[in-house]
Amino acid sequence: MLKANNRSQVITRNFHDIQVLIKCVYDKRKGLAVSFTPDTNSIFIREEGLGEFVFTIDIFTTDAFALAYRRNDFPVHYNESQEIYLQLAVNSTLSIALFAENCYATPSGDPRDPIRYDLLKDGCPIDPTWRSYRKFLKKNQFSFTVFNFIGNFHQVFVHCDVIVCKVDEPNTRCQQGCLRTVGGSARRRRSALEDAVQSEVHTVSRGPLVYGESAK
Repeated sequence: MLKANNRSQVITRNFHDIQVLIKCVYDKRKGLAVSFTPDTNSIFIREEGLGEFVFTIDIFTTDAFALAYRRNDFPVHYNESQEIYLQLAVNSTLSIALFAENCYATPSGDPRDPIRYDLLKDGCPIDPTWRSYRKFLKKNQFSFTVFNFIGNFHQVFVHCDVIVCKVDEPNTRCQQGCLRTVGGSARRRRSALEDAVQSEVHTVSRGPLVYGESAK
């Protein structure tokens, strides 16, 4: 029997157990997905210098990204080897670009859940099945192969940390892309100049997903 401890956790994919190291962390940053079972896929933000905008996270039925699951469709059931098609977007009249800094999964709807599996970290793919699709200024599209947490867990929630940057400003976090680091996060304290050209980090969440049962 595989057991979890406070340093690692195991996920299962394709009905074969694989061991994956997952950090159990307590995120001190302020998140916006405050419900333990998120019931919305969008958040409204107002920031000084950047105005108003809305972040959304949606899961689509195919890689055409034409039809998204609606609130009443959840929990969405997936079978073996199926792909999760994830889209992040920002709705704004401003000239801004969207950047996904982190995406990760938890067995609960709480983005601060200490049991966490990283999919994208510091703009860099972590999960071997993570794939980037079309990327637009205000829209990012990704996919990964469905999995489940081993243990007494039956659902998966997906969370992404997103920011926006002014498109006509150089050296923003959006332009930096993947920042690979050793032994820690690539994020640093923002300067006053950065405050004027890019937003704070905000967290959007979607789920639950259920793996290994009949798909809807």
